[in-house]
Amino acid sequence: VKNRTLQRQISVSGGNDRPARVDVQRPAKYNETRDSRVIDNFLFKVEYYLDLQGVMGDDLQVKTAAMLLESDAVAWWRRKILNIQKGICTIDTFDDFQRELKTYFMPPNAPECDTPCISDGW
Repeated sequence: VKNRTLQRQISVSGGNDRPARVDVQRPAKYNETRDSRVIDNFLFKVEYYLDLQGVMGDDLQVKTAAMLLESDAVAWWRRKILNIQKGICTIDTFDDFQRELKTYFMPPNAPECDTPCISDGW
């Protein structure tokens, strides 16, 4: 009975009440390149990706961003997880994740990109 009711509701409403789903390409992984433009563009793309995919909740956003790391950046994240478990540091939000990633990988005295850091083909 429930299925028939649902089928009627769909056929009456046309079934087009759902918001359009956007097919979003996953950003390229970050591999520990110590270039401020690369880091800023990576974080911008990840933030955009999280928003377009509707990734909600701080924990899930941090985990999703961490899955986009590779090479030595993964080793850095594994150390961070151990430090979090030991209570040495906390990374509770995507903003915390960004700050920690920049602190570790950003070249010393690198200027923050304001906006026009886009020349990586995106």
